[in-house]
Amino acid sequence: MAPTPIGTVGTNTIIAATPNGMSLSEAKHLFKKFGDISNLDILSKKAVSVSFFDIRSVPLARKAVVKSKLGLQRGDRTVHMHGEICLSPDELSGVSNLIPHFDDKMGTSYTVEFFDTRDAHSARLAQEKVTPEAPQKVQDNFPPEPVLWLGLAY
Repeated sequence: MAPTPIGTVGTNTIIAATPNGMSLSEAKHLFKKFGDISNLDILSKKAVSVSFFDIRSVPLARKAVVKSKLGLQRGDRTVHMHGEICLSPDELSGVSNLIPHFDDKMGTSYTVEFFDTRDAHSARLAQEKVTPEAPQKVQDNFPPEPVLWLGLAY
């Protein structure tokens, strides 16, 4: 998949014209070559709504179908994180946008937007496990791999 520039905002859903009477399995087979499908609905005998896990799949699918338009985003791609955030290079490649928020009382927090809803879900689960009341234990070999802390690579 071609890289998408940081800051690109989009949707993971395409509404596409299909041959008359295309079945659900035929539509799934047609669209799965563009990326993992999170949801597929037959809207009519001539149209389907396809939601991919990753928004980068949508431009690929739109180029391949004759008539399409963007649908509403399905699933959450953003996670609100408080304090310092630590992302490995692999995790960072899945981030489409990072928005800092500054508050005198609460400190710094970030809205992290991911390309893929599954990455956002994983980050949200990790965020729930690491709270200010229960900090993550620092390992002896910290950091285990190159990481990005507030924009500085270590």
